[in-house]
This record gives sequence, C-alpha cells and structure tokens, in this order.
Amino acid sequence: MTILYVSRLNPYNIKSWSGLNYYILKCLKKTGIPVEVLGPINSPYRLFLIGVRVLFKVFNIKYDSERNIVLSEYYASQIHNKIKDKKYKLIITSDTFLVSKLNTNIPIYIWTDMLFNTWYSSYFKNEKIHPRSLYEANILELEAIKKSKKIILTSKWAVKEAIKFYKLDSKKFEVVRFGSNINFNLKKNSILKSILRKAKIKKLRLLSVGVDWDRKDMNRCIEISKILIKLGIPTKLVIVGSNEKNYKFQSKNVEIFKFLNKSIPSQREKLKKLFLKSHFFLLMSKAEGCGVVLAEANNFGLPNITLSIGGISEMINNQINGFAFKSSTDNNVIAKYIKDIFLDKKIYISLSLKSFNFYKQYLTWGMHAKKLIHILKR
Repeated sequence: MTILYVSRLNPYNIKSWSGLNYYILKCLKKTGIPVEVLGPINSPYRLFLIGVRVLFKVFNIKYDSERNIVLSEYYASQIHNKIKDKKYKLIITSDTFLVSKLNTNIPIYIWTDMLFNTWYSSYFKNEKIHPRSLYEANILELEAIKKSKKIILTSKWAVKEAIKFYKLDSKKFEVVRFGSNINFNLKKNSILKSILRKAKIKKLRLLSVGVDWDRKDMNRCIEISKILIKLGIPTKLVIVGSNEKNYKFQSKNVEIFKFLNKSIPSQREKLKKLFLKSHFFLLMSKAEGCGVVLAEANNFGLPNITLSIGGISEMINNQINGFAFKSSTDNNVIAKYIKDIFLDKKIYISLSLKSFNFYKQYLTWGMHAKKLIHILKR
C-alpha cells in the first residue's frame, strides 16, 4: 500500500502552513506505510488570481485566490498525471480544492483543521467576501466532500460545524488532532530541572506566540499582564511573531519579537529558550481551529492559559495541562488564577509536570500516527 500525499505548498518546507504540511508528511511516514509526495503545485493562472485578490483587498473585499473552479481543474489534471501510471492505495490532502475536480477510483482522505465555511465564518465573519468567490469556494468544498472517503478534522467542534452547514452524515468524519510543530525531543529529566529552576524565580514570565496580532488578541494578553503587576506580581510578557506596527506596545514589562523561523538554527534555538524560560503560555485567540501552539507549550512543560473557543477546548484538560476559560471571563479572574498558581510553588510544579505528561500521552505526532493508521486501514 502506497499513500500519495498531495499538497499545494511544499511539504518539505517547515515554514509552509506554519509547519503543518511538513509535520503531516512526517506523521504519514510514521505510520510505516510508503508515502510519495506531489507538491508544491503551482499555476500561472494562480498568479493572476492573486492579483485579483490584491485588487479587491483595496476595496476591503476578500477574494479567495485558491478556491477557483478553473484553478481546481488545473490542480486535478496535475494529480491525474501523477496517478495515471502508478498504483496508489489512497490519496490524502489537507487542501480540499486540490481534489474537488479529481475523478479517480482511488480513495481520497482529507485531513485538515476545519472545512471552508467553518474557517471563513470563524476567522473572517466581519469581512465582506466577493459573492462569486464565496459561491465557488462552497461548491468546490462540497465536491471535495462528496469525493472523499473520510474527512479527518482536528476537533469535534469542527466536525459539528461541518455537519450543520454542509448537511453531512457524521459517519463521514474522524477526529485526529495536529501535533506540535516544534520538536526538540525534550526528556522528562531536563523538563523537570527547568520547572524546578523556574519555580524559584520571583518574576513571572508569560509567553504568547502568533503572527496575527488581532485574532490572537495580544492586547488582551498585555492587559492580563498589567493586572498581574497591579496584583503585586512582577511580570514580563514576551510576544513572538509580531510585525513592525505592533512594536509600540513594547515596554520594560512587554518584550516583542518578530517572527522566529524554526528552519533557521539560531532562531529555532531562540524560540526554544523563550519557551524554557516562561512559566505560562497565553493564548487569548478570538477564533482558533486547533491551537497547535498549545501542544508546543505543553512540550516544554508550560501550562496553557487560554479560552474555550473553536477547537481549543479539546486541546485542554482543565487543571491537567492548563485551563481554558470562557471567552467572556473577566481578565481579572484570569490574572488571579495565574497569580494563585504561580505563588503556590507545589501546585505550579505539579501542573507543569502534568502538562508535559499530557503532551507525551495525547499530543505528539506519534500518537496521532497510531490513530491515523487505524483509520486508513479500515
């Protein structure tokens, strides 16, 4: 049995889709099933559509340059050329629009965080989208859904939303999370030493990582850090991934770093040190499909302080690997929770260790590969 993994982006590039294409490919290889790759796939017509997207953006109208019927037909032709002379047991992709127009008897599996309508309505609900673009996107999504044997999403929330909008049978779906996109193979002994060392430090260090300042609600992270200072806890918040316009928020209590590229050794090492030096990870997203960064934080023994929205709540077991508050929770309540845990060193050490153990037991790509192989071999 050979798997054909199809990706619009380059799955050998750790930067593509925040590293998810790269780690999905690694996960597929962990199943022990031979894997071949088709990707990246490009088209001159796509460049034209990107130009159209940029033009409409001037008028504050969103245009999806990937979900286009003509472009999808081109993608299907490229896949067909790949499979016509070879025998593949199955095709797997995270890009639904690649297989929307593909006609084949080979079983198609889709593995992604959420389907198009969930993604659009969660991330861009306040933006105006071009009606033609919205129409084509949903048509292509439906075609991909009908042609797939299984749709694997990263949360029950995403499955529920897909079933509700696209009127689908729940038997079509499986749930397999995504794992951490940064892996240093950290051992429990080194994590324990790090936790014990941090427990002695009186200045609280909070970490938040994300490129989209507004969606990740970094302003709320800053507000929580200010409340902690008012509560008498010396606090430093480190934010990674910001762009230039947000450097105005930098102060002695807030340190901001630009995006750190995991494929560059020096930047990867810097990111590792920031995780190891921090006491808690903050994720105050207004919308989130999976929250892969929560797995990354637990990998370093950091308890997650986050909000129960989208697929996040399924990444968090309260009081085990952090706490997911309701999005309406007052910032003062969140800050007091952090304060109480931080000041009780015994509880902090216990929560940090449980966070690392939770990662090892439930959030690694190896664990996901075991579940995936069971699905693929049915």
